Amino acid sequence: MVSSMSALLICGLVARTQAAMPSLLAWVSPSALGASIYLLIGFLFVVIVGGGVTLLIVSIVRGRRWEKTVAAEVERVRLAKLRPDGEPWPPFGRGMCEACARAFDKVYYLADGRRLCEKCYASIEMGADPGAPITSEQEPS
Repeated sequence: MVSSMSALLICGLVARTQAAMPSLLAWVSPSALGASIYLLIGFLFVVIVGGGVTLLIVSIVRGRRWEKTVAAEVERVRLAKLRPDGEPWPPFGRGMCEACARAFDKVYYLADGRRLCEKCYASIEMGADPGAPITSEQEPS
């Protein structure tokens, strides 16, 4: 029953549409309708091409910015692995400093087997005894 009613509604809509078409053509000349359709197609073409060009420009700008960000991060990581004199830092990890007997997140594992925190390692770099308190003239710059 529902299908027969929907079929009747569809037939009624088609009949109304066919009846409305002559009234539309009475209002608009076929040449003006064709010109309007060509203008609409042209407008859509310009919008699509403009959107594509905008997308391309945005992608290029973001890609270049991403390359600069990656290069800066690589340089930051590289500099973090090197001392100010250009030599690499010794291997490090979490552990106990043998000089001050405290636990740190960053303890250097030296080639002679000692494990030193950053302060104790800096005191060795300056020529002081590791574990001794750092005085103001020994303070690393």
